[in-house]
Amino acid sequence: MKIGGSLLSVVLTLAIPVGVSAPASATPPTTAAAAQALPDPTARGPYGHRVIQEAKFGLATIQEPNSDGTAPTAGTAQAAEQVEIRGQLYTPDYAKRTKPSPLIVLVHGNHGSCDSGQNSAALTCAEFKHNESGYAYLAENLATWGYTTFSLSQDQLMMRQDNAKGKGMHNRRMLLAATLDAITAANRKAGLPVDEHTTIGTTLAGRLDLSRIGMMGHSRGGDAVTNFIDYNRIRTDGPRYPISGVISLAPTDYERKAPYGMPFMTILPMCDGDVSNLMGARQFERGQTINSDDPFPKIQVEHLGAIHNWYNTVWYADGGADGQANNDAACGNSAPFATNNVHPNNLRLSGAASSTDEARNYRIGNTDPLNPEVNTKISGDPERMGDQEKLGLATMAAFFRRYIGGEGAFEAYMTGELANRPGNLQVPASACPTSESGARIPCGERVNTSYYAGAGARVDVITLQPENPLTMNALGGSLSGDGFADPYRQASGTTPKPPATPQGFDWCNPEPQDFAPGQLGKTGLPAAAKQCPLPAPAALGGQNGTRENAPINHSYGPQLTLAWEPASAATLTAEIPAASRDMSGLEALALSAAVNFFDTRNPGADNRGDNTRDTTVDGTPASPAWPNEKPTSYDPASTSQNFVIALTDTDGNEATVQAGDPRWGNALHMSTGTNTPNTHIVLDQIRVPLTEFARQGVDVRSLSSLEFRFGGAGMPASGAIQMADVRFQESASGKQIQSDGTFKADGAGYGRFDHSVKASTAAATGNVWTVDDDLQQCPNAQFSSIQKAVEAAAPWDTILVCDGVYQEQSTPLNHNANPVQTGAKNGLTITKPLTIKGTGADRVTIEPVQSLGTLEGTAPYLRDGGGNVITVSRQSLGSTDTNEMFVDISGVTVTSGDVWAEAGIAYFGAAGRVADSVVGPLKTASTGSELAAHPHGWGIIKTGNIQGTGIGTVESELSVTGSVVTGYQSGGILFDGARGRDGAPENLVRSGIRYHGHVDDTVVTGTGSSTGVKFTSGVDGHVRSSRITGGATGLLLADAGPVTASGNVFTGSGQAVANDSPATPITVSKSWFGKGKPVVSGGGSVIVSKPLSSAPKSVPTSVRRVTDHKPSAEVASPSRTSTTSPGRSVDVVIRASDDFGVTSVTLVVDGKKVATSATSPYRFSWTPTAKQAGKKVSIEARVVDSSGHVTVTDDVKVSVKKR
Repeated sequence: MKIGGSLLSVVLTLAIPVGVSAPASATPPTTAAAAQALPDPTARGPYGHRVIQEAKFGLATIQEPNSDGTAPTAGTAQAAEQVEIRGQLYTPDYAKRTKPSPLIVLVHGNHGSCDSGQNSAALTCAEFKHNESGYAYLAENLATWGYTTFSLSQDQLMMRQDNAKGKGMHNRRMLLAATLDAITAANRKAGLPVDEHTTIGTTLAGRLDLSRIGMMGHSRGGDAVTNFIDYNRIRTDGPRYPISGVISLAPTDYERKAPYGMPFMTILPMCDGDVSNLMGARQFERGQTINSDDPFPKIQVEHLGAIHNWYNTVWYADGGADGQANNDAACGNSAPFATNNVHPNNLRLSGAASSTDEARNYRIGNTDPLNPEVNTKISGDPERMGDQEKLGLATMAAFFRRYIGGEGAFEAYMTGELANRPGNLQVPASACPTSESGARIPCGERVNTSYYAGAGARVDVITLQPENPLTMNALGGSLSGDGFADPYRQASGTTPKPPATPQGFDWCNPEPQDFAPGQLGKTGLPAAAKQCPLPAPAALGGQNGTRENAPINHSYGPQLTLAWEPASAATLTAEIPAASRDMSGLEALALSAAVNFFDTRNPGADNRGDNTRDTTVDGTPASPAWPNEKPTSYDPASTSQNFVIALTDTDGNEATVQAGDPRWGNALHMSTGTNTPNTHIVLDQIRVPLTEFARQGVDVRSLSSLEFRFGGAGMPASGAIQMADVRFQESASGKQIQSDGTFKADGAGYGRFDHSVKASTAAATGNVWTVDDDLQQCPNAQFSSIQKAVEAAAPWDTILVCDGVYQEQSTPLNHNANPVQTGAKNGLTITKPLTIKGTGADRVTIEPVQSLGTLEGTAPYLRDGGGNVITVSRQSLGSTDTNEMFVDISGVTVTSGDVWAEAGIAYFGAAGRVADSVVGPLKTASTGSELAAHPHGWGIIKTGNIQGTGIGTVESELSVTGSVVTGYQSGGILFDGARGRDGAPENLVRSGIRYHGHVDDTVVTGTGSSTGVKFTSGVDGHVRSSRITGGATGLLLADAGPVTASGNVFTGSGQAVANDSPATPITVSKSWFGKGKPVVSGGGSVIVSKPLSSAPKSVPTSVRRVTDHKPSAEVASPSRTSTTSPGRSVDVVIRASDDFGVTSVTLVVDGKKVATSATSPYRFSWTPTAKQAGKKVSIEARVVDSSGHVTVTDDVKVSVKKR
């Protein structure tokens, strides 16, 4: 499997990162950031500030379709509109800041649009709310350091969004793109012409450095900026912008994105009463695995006591504190802001310096709405900031200044290393809470920082890749454990309970198969394919009480689940092979961990108390008491889990630390809370400097093993935790990405970073799963069924399919957003973005279970989510844009065999690519009655259900490349822009969605009355370098959008090209039509340009072969300097990987085969003989992949001592 596709590229090149080597047992170099006084991100800078409270940049066109297919009627939520690009603009004083300024764009979340007089049909308010002005405290501060910040209003947009499924994400993408386009135009010399909707003029002309752009989004805005990363990467209707860093603040995760390609931070308010399932943790986890070569860090920051709304002062001023009804020991309300649920020990952060002193509060003052002295909710005055604004400012300003401004002195705020200083403060003292409830716990408990370094500064040890995750670590060595207890013993909410593993511990991933299964017509709670331990649904932390019934474990990624009991101490050991032993170029050992608070094997978990409200004995209805609250429910430091981390070098020197030491972070503090929405399991960082191990005598240049010890002397006797992402990280050389200097803290840089790094060009694969029907070619495969792999995979994962014939069966569910004919089946049903990659069309066949007879259901229904060999349809949430729901299928043959199917591959409300594949043959009718009953039989189709209008609507595409489509009945490839049941009037009406179809380097072969390639109902696109033969019509346009055709071969059809839309002519250029005059129809709307006299040699005649590389391999142990003695066994570790799968690894010693293994990790034992005494013995490996390709490793010479 492809674990090693990334494994070798990471391990071999990064095992000794660029850095300063330390002498044996010496202390690795101290970081430059730690060698100087830390800058304070809450302080003001030298550039002053200017503000335009409502700057206008023109109009943006938006339209988000209703997910159930309702028409975009004027005045409704799904209507097309032009909304103003407007917002609050903060700039430096350009008289002081003469260099162009980096741009920061802020995107608020979903809230009320108006303070008064809302008219949704007209998109107007008597008084707009100005949600965008709630981050003035951040924007004003950044302006003084040389940053220009534009906070974008969505007051109008929020009246135009599909709240059921799309959630406004499409419209936010459109508005963000239009905003950047408009700001770019405003930065030109002439600026923007002033009119009713454009007021900016020349204010920004020449003032902006658009090579440095940062974004922050809050709530749905956080979702928007995260999914904008992908949209910006593939945008076709405008420029793609160099985004240098993104913050996702208390975000939603409706589109299930995996961010990569720039530094990314998510911030989790741990008392969030709105997005209480802390969806940002999902983005952080997915971002770690999406692209193994991504050089940029991912950062997760928790703010204990913060709520959702109070990062925005406008939302605070509305009087709303999300979760006010929460009866919770830690997250209950604070007086005097609130009078209900005021818990005596609550940890809530304040939302203003004072809720009673008007000079230090945020209030609505619409007598002068754009005057911050009157309408103080829009004020950036630092004297008004409450605890939560100060923490938000410290965290966000540090990120922007570090990665957008290149101010390298802020690095320490990113890595989590600041826990290892007096008070364990991970923010400056100026940001520490001062309110009564804010001061109830030490400031060092308020912030947890997790830092996942980029590929150039990280060596993974335990990553839980799909291939043998319980026995092989990320270095190719062994992962072993003993003494563990059943981690699911108290997990009543995990059903069915997983079987016990030989190791005692297990792995899991809490991400459900569907975000909101009810939106797809499914019943039951959201469930993962490999569930983590969960409490009973009705218990504290159970899914009955969580937002969207999500699992209480919010860290959606692969992780170990570990438990131990007093009867036996437990140990988890990761072998470090010789090739990866030198970690002297890195700063720290880091891992992620969380305590399963509901499991009473953890200290204090059986003594949490509860939220019983007493209004009669010690309390009254007006002033209740909570007699059963215990410190474990409100004081995170009242109890902690703990275990030993032991690092050993090759000389046997061992150093140990306690994982629960607060110097390494607060990950092992159990969640506070007595109310389910306020309890959490989130993987947090434990970070131990390598200096700590070196100080104890371990040579960090020559490590041999990493061990975790649970129970035993001085440690909790029992426990149940989650653990993941064990890695060495952070370059010790002081070299930083996107930096203008390690000590720089004097304001924003300009232009090219002094130290930059190229973005990864590798494919974004996510986790890689392998399927093999007989485990012959890929013996380490996890599945024998593709559908099972689809269900187990997370969004954006990759599924490799090894040689075999796969008969699949699945049942799609009917729903308004995904109509399915009664009784319809599919071979495969895919409802999440994935890559499915077969070893080749001649080696992998996918077909339905042959006993099904038909997939169509009770009646033909082409434009639905069933009836096909493979159906790709929408997720439970999202807007179905190309960047949101994309499935790539390659290297397979798709056939229906003797089963009736409406299509081989159908994309219904989804986008994607079919490459290097054969589609067909499909079962075809032999009689008129059969044809009437089974009228379809297309090769590949793209259809949909939603309706749009205008240039601002959803955009979705399907590409077919390097493939063969043959043996079909109705046609080869259909790009259909209509909708509706068969025979409905809608079948001939454009849906208005911006559908695109592309055919490249493909062979389409038909017979009889079939059509080769058909574009209908507004779909545009192209056909290039393809061979279309046979059938009645080669290329048919039926009310199509603009289509081009060039470099093709059209032969053997009744007519080569037909167009029934004279208003949209097609030019067919540089193509060959066989002998004679080209046969086309369309009343002059088909223009044949420069026809060829023979077929272009570049046009294929068969399916394109899948690129299949030789396996990669090396001898990881022993080292090249190893010595041994006759009769003494030597452990040999071979690291081997392949782009599909490794079939076998054979150990070869002095040219002779010694042993063969098909199971990773590839470990052998070799014992030199007396005859080899005094000699250098050659050790190498012969690695065979699933295609039979062979790689022989470089040999390692081992010296055998004389007797």
